[in-house]
Amino acid sequence: MKKLLIGAVLLSVFGVQAQAGTTVTTLHKRSETVAFGGIQWNFGASRPELVLGVRTTQSNRTSNVTGAKFDVAIPLDSKAWTMPTFRAMGLAGSCDVQGEAGFGWSFATNYPLFALGVQAPYSTAGINYTIPGSLAPYVGVNSLHKPACAYKTTSGRFT
Repeated sequence: MKKLLIGAVLLSVFGVQAQAGTTVTTLHKRSETVAFGGIQWNFGASRPELVLGVRTTQSNRTSNVTGAKFDVAIPLDSKAWTMPTFRAMGLAGSCDVQGEAGFGWSFATNYPLFALGVQAPYSTAGINYTIPGSLAPYVGVNSLHKPACAYKTTSGRFT
């Protein structure tokens, strides 16, 4: 009887520990700052623009992405290359696609502008609106890959 009692106690202790094992999944935030380059075409312009800039992003535990993008678009025209456009854009979205909105300055028109756009891996599209009432839609390709997104780690432990 004593052996049976000790066996039952040991079995229940080890059995409970085996059932108490849990798997813990942790999502980690990620941040990234990258420089980029690309080419974009403004509808109505005769030549494309060289675009250079920097993007900084943060992703939270649900893989939503927020951040900012600063760029300069330099016309690839022998007469207009000294009239770039500078923009500061806020961005928000998922790891795959981010919407952009911001403002800037066009040296071609000497007026401020507002910008709306969308950025996907290696591609962009949007519209610049210059204050006097001029719309300039654009499409482009660039070196921006997906932002660094939250990643999961899984660990098992027994208590």
